[in-house]
Amino acid sequence: MKQKKTIILLLIASLICGGSAFGASSTAEAKKKKVTLTPKKVTITVGKTKKLKLKNNKKKVKWTIKSGKKFVTLKSKKKTGVTVKGKKAGKAKVQAKVGKKKYTCTVKVKAKKSNKDSKNNKNNQNTNSGKNNGTNSRPTATPPAVTSPTGTDNILILHYNEENAAEVVSQIMNSEVPVHVIVDEGVTKIKDWAFCGCRSLASIEIPNSVTSIGVQAFMYCSSLAKIEIPNSVTSIGEYAFEECSSLASVEIPESVTSIGYMAFYDCSSLTKIEIPESVTSIGNWAFGKCRSLTKIEIPESVMSIGLQAFGYCSNLASIQVAVGNKVYDSREDCNAIIESESNTIIAGCKNTKIPESVTSIGRDAFYDCSSLTRIEIPGSVTNIGDYAFANCSSLARIEIPESVTNIGNNVFENCSSLASIQVAANNKVYDSRDDCNAIIESKSNTMIRGCKNTKIPGSVTSIGDDAFDGCSSLASIKIPESVTSIGDGAFAGCSSLTKIEIPESVTSIGDDAFAYCSSLEGIKILGSITNIGDYTFQHCSSLTKIEIPGSVTSIGEYAFCYCRSLASVEIPESVTSIGDEAFAKCSNLTKIEIPESVISIGDEAFYYCTSLKEILWKGTVYTDPDDFLSAFHEANPPEE
Repeated sequence: MKQKKTIILLLIASLICGGSAFGASSTAEAKKKKVTLTPKKVTITVGKTKKLKLKNNKKKVKWTIKSGKKFVTLKSKKKTGVTVKGKKAGKAKVQAKVGKKKYTCTVKVKAKKSNKDSKNNKNNQNTNSGKNNGTNSRPTATPPAVTSPTGTDNILILHYNEENAAEVVSQIMNSEVPVHVIVDEGVTKIKDWAFCGCRSLASIEIPNSVTSIGVQAFMYCSSLAKIEIPNSVTSIGEYAFEECSSLASVEIPESVTSIGYMAFYDCSSLTKIEIPESVTSIGNWAFGKCRSLTKIEIPESVMSIGLQAFGYCSNLASIQVAVGNKVYDSREDCNAIIESESNTIIAGCKNTKIPESVTSIGRDAFYDCSSLTRIEIPGSVTNIGDYAFANCSSLARIEIPESVTNIGNNVFENCSSLASIQVAANNKVYDSRDDCNAIIESKSNTMIRGCKNTKIPGSVTSIGDDAFDGCSSLASIKIPESVTSIGDGAFAGCSSLTKIEIPESVTSIGDDAFAYCSSLEGIKILGSITNIGDYTFQHCSSLTKIEIPGSVTSIGEYAFCYCRSLASVEIPESVTSIGDEAFAKCSNLTKIEIPESVISIGDEAFYYCTSLKEILWKGTVYTDPDDFLSAFHEANPPEE
């Protein structure tokens, strides 16, 4: 009996061990599951949201909007997904980057529909009210509209309340004359999206019963020239007045404590804004792109100012923080906002003078300050944040003092007039060796920023991400044999660059590397690169031909998208995959031959190639890209 019990126990133990082994195996298999972004295509309505899921991902992810930033925003960025919100009708590309792998979703944003059925509903109500079912019929509502002459023109006057809201909005949407709205007493909130897209709305009267103005409440009301916000309102929501392009001035009442994210974004006619002492927080981009705004005063009550709160305010000439403010200051009449505790300048303008006590220039501090022609960085500064001087299109010269130990990403992106860059000789982190007119990271020999007069020294081994991004005056550049890699977006937007030769030493070219080089007619790739990355040559509209090296195994998503002059392309036998929309909208492409080595072709790879007459694959000539793709995918079914 003891022997039998021992055998049974051994069997049970072996089963348990086997089970745990199987469990470990299945866990290992689960870990190997392919990361996928779903859905790959999605349609949403302005103001609505949709969650994109990044399945099976456990690594750090970078979410970005690759194109169409004005159409969508991203929220709740996580390893497993992101929430996309529609801002404006159009098309956008949302990308998740996990390590070197990228996953893209195409987002189509539809305009918000107006209530076209309101008249039918009213007719139905009137019809039903005529019937006697033994109950009291509901009285017919008073029509909300009165037409009143103003000089030679007419203006439509509408009374608005919660019961007739849909009908009023429908009338504004369909009105051919300016509309004046009177919000009835008793309404407590201008709801989210209440008047969004009401382009005929010229003015509105809001009663003291209203306490809040909701998200996107007056967004895209392009005729709204006048609004009086009553003292009862305590908060102005996100995007509340975005793109109210006729709004010239706004008086914010003393009752308001917070101004939301992008609340007055792109109010291009806004010349004056007075922020009351009651306001404690100003959200990200709250007054962004208010290009007519020349002066801003921050009261002592403000405790929080969001990122790019005054970004793209290119005519801003005066910035003052009240003396009693405990968080921010404008010391020494510097014409800037400085975070007092960290000595970081967070917002500057064309007349800013950086004080000697400042140690850091913050992210986006001078972003899109297009009137800034010169700036002196004092020896106290150790850090220059991401995008600090991006889009400063009039900035001609920059000197980096020896004190600077960190320069962020895209600091001088799109500084198209930049002609001289010098790093102080004793700087221990960066240099401008051989009078190269550039910033080089000394330890790695990586060029991190160049300009139109840059000459790349023979000691440089890498051209960093976005090194010449937006350098629209760069006409020519010689890449030396020492260079082995060209980073993401390295020459993106170099619209004057006509030709370039990539030496044999180069083994990798990053995504977007030559995107939007609209004058680029030819490119010679001598290096043994294995991958043409995503978006690498997109919008190179003058590119007529390119010879893809025999070492290349994959052509990435949108790699040659919008190369409208590309007449022919030869895909070598080494290529195994062609990404989504790789040759989309190459409207001059007439013929293409797909080698047998290709085992994967992405969605819409040849979308809108209107001149494409034939595709040769395995000896068969296809005259329709859809017929070819259908045949290809049938012959190469996806793995289960």
